[in-house]
Amino acid sequence: MESKVGVNEEVVVISQSGLAISSVEPNPSSEGIRFNYSISNPQSITIAIYNMLGERVASISEGYKSEGTYSKEINISQLPSGAYYLQILGEVGQVNQMINIIK
Repeated sequence: MESKVGVNEEVVVISQSGLAISSVEPNPSSEGIRFNYSISNPQSITIAIYNMLGERVASISEGYKSEGTYSKEINISQLPSGAYYLQILGEVGQVNQMINIIK
């Protein structure tokens, strides 16, 4: 189960797995996105982007991460316009955030 918390107009998506995504910018985007994610329990992390059909269109293995907050940039210029889900997958769960790509 996920919950959304607004802080200064910023949406933070938090899951019970101890993962959170915040500050996805710019959204919508055409070239790249930047976002922060946090981990409350050390674990291996994979970041993926899925289209609305559930097909994985991009994947980045972050490897083992300690507890903390991290920043990431992803080039999305090769993806066509549309709605996608940014997913942070940990060992015990996942958290998703919708992103929009415009060309």
